[in-house]
Amino acid sequence: MFVKGDRSLWGTGMNTEGQLGDKTNTTRALPVKILDNVDSVSAGDSHTMIITTDGNLWATGANTYGQLGIGNTISKNERVLS
Repeated sequence: MFVKGDRSLWGTGMNTEGQLGDKTNTTRALPVKILDNVDSVSAGDSHTMIITTDGNLWATGANTYGQLGIGNTISKNERVLS
């Protein structure tokens, strides 16, 4: 995952748990645009946390141990507010 100069978030690589947040579980060999207005991003082994410029915290990917912070253990392949 990387943030470009225009604050857009892009992802590439393994996506078996939906950690790219592109609404698929398709591994990406080329970068795919995920979201605009991103302040920062942190990628774990199979989940991703995203802070947008409006202060929202978004999460996507594996949630086996509740790591997305959404009150359950259901994994998500699209970003959800955490």
